[in-house]
Amino acid sequence: MSNTVFYTLIFMYLLFAAVFIAYYLLGPAKKNQYLQHKDFLLGTWQRKGISLANQPWQIEYTFSPAGTFEVNANPPLHLKGNYQVVSELENLLVVEFYNIEFTRGNHFYRHPQHLQLSVDKRDNQLTIDNRTYRRLTTDAIAQTAGNV
Repeated sequence: MSNTVFYTLIFMYLLFAAVFIAYYLLGPAKKNQYLQHKDFLLGTWQRKGISLANQPWQIEYTFSPAGTFEVNANPPLHLKGNYQVVSELENLLVVEFYNIEFTRGNHFYRHPQHLQLSVDKRDNQLTIDNRTYRRLTTDAIAQTAGNV
């Protein structure tokens, strides 16, 4: 192999590596921080079942477009506070919950909590903390805004 062919191959390899690194560092994914699943979160999500003692239980998460959430459960538990989608990677959302208020006894938990939520648009499900929730209601305003 001649020196000209060798140097041409090395140049092509370095050029490919430079283009690949530039695309990775400056590509469209870095500029476009659009969250495509944020509006899917809106509405009420429910999980229910029967305990080992044959008692029914349920838990509901409600997310509003104003950035507030509520958790209602039976046996009784009621939480409310604010939330914010911090990041999104494919169908995984990282959500920060803050200003959490326990309505029983008026206790506040001001330290932010982070949960990973998995979105399944096909089956209309949301997985929170490895538990699957089904949609009860949607926020009509947010859904129509997302379809426009």
